Amino acid sequence: MQYLSKIDGQSGRVFLDRVIDERGPLGSPGQVPETTLAALTGRVPDLMIDFWRFHGTGWLNGGRLRICLPGEFRNVLEMMFEGDPDFGADCHALAIGAFGDLAIWSERHWLVVLRPLFAALDSPFLVNPRAKVDAEKALLQGLFQAHPLYWDMADTGGQPMFDQARERLGPLPEGAIYGLVPLAGDVEPVVENLVLAPGNEYLRSKLQSNVITVADLEAGRFNLRDVGGQR
Repeated sequence: MQYLSKIDGQSGRVFLDRVIDERGPLGSPGQVPETTLAALTGRVPDLMIDFWRFHGTGWLNGGRLRICLPGEFRNVLEMMFEGDPDFGADCHALAIGAFGDLAIWSERHWLVVLRPLFAALDSPFLVNPRAKVDAEKALLQGLFQAHPLYWDMADTGGQPMFDQARERLGPLPEGAIYGLVPLAGDVEPVVENLVLAPGNEYLRSKLQSNVITVADLEAGRFNLRDVGGQR
C-alpha cells in the first residue's frame, strides 16, 4: 500500500520515517483498523492517515506524546464543543501529551490543542486563517516535529517535569496521564501536585471544573472567547 501524503513534492514516508528515527520507537504500539482509516480519509490530513496506517498508535518522544486511537476522546470533544460555532463533529483527537494536552484536528480550523494547564484551546489557525497554507505541513510541524518539551510541563522554576513525574509516580499506565490537581483554580505546576489519572476522565473533569477559552498562546492572545456551551 502506498503513502497518500506529499510534502514539498516528497512522499510523506520520508518525513514520518524521520519522525520515528528521531522521536521513536513507538512505545506500547497498537494498530488502527482499515475501516476506521477509510472513514477518516479526507477528513484529517493524509499524513495522519499514513502514520496510523503504517505506524499505528503509541508513545513518541520518550513517552511525552501518545498518538491515540481515532475516536478515543470523542466524548471529551462532544462535551467541550457542544453548541460551539467553530468546533464540533468535524473535530478529531489525534494525540495526547503526558500532561493531558490534547491535539485535535478541526476540518475547518486545522490543528488546535487543548492545554489543560491554561484552560485554553490553542487555536492559531482560527485566529489567523491566512496561515492556512498547507495542511500536511501544518500537521507535521505542529504535531510530529514540535519540540519534545512542548508536550512537557514546566514547573514554577521553569524546569521540565516529565522526568520528575516519572521518577515520583512511575511510568504512565495505559491510557493514563500525569494530571495536575486540584482541577479548578490556580494550581502551582510542581511535581507534588501531580497524580496518575485516566486521561479521558481527567479531561472531562477539567471541562466540568473550568471554563475553557479560545487562545493563540504563541501570539500571547488569551481568553478570546469561551468554548462551546460554557458561555
